[in-house]
Amino acid sequence: MPDVRAKLAGAENVIFESNSVLKFLRPDLYLTVLDPSKADFKSSAREFLDLANAVILHEAKPGEPAWSAVSLKPVGDKPIFRITPPPYATPEIVEFVRTRLTLTGKLRTDG
Repeated sequence: MPDVRAKLAGAENVIFESNSVLKFLRPDLYLTVLDPSKADFKSSAREFLDLANAVILHEAKPGEPAWSAVSLKPVGDKPIFRITPPPYATPEIVEFVRTRLTLTGKLRTDG
């Protein structure tokens, strides 16, 4: 973590593709990406689900396996953005991120 923290100190913005980093850092914005077509549900995703600011949810196709013993209650009051890849980043997701980072003062709005 010391190397990661040193790199973060010099960065204006960072995107992590990791749930496990939440054991050490608290991001300004945490989006979790869930795909019900994948039978496995990572334990790290389950552990930190309640910290998500929003969910990006892959649309399930009929007949695809669903998760077993997974509750989405921890994100029941969070925005859910449904996607059918590609694309992965919809205009609604981009606007949500822009708004959240602007509200927290983490996004420059001066051009």
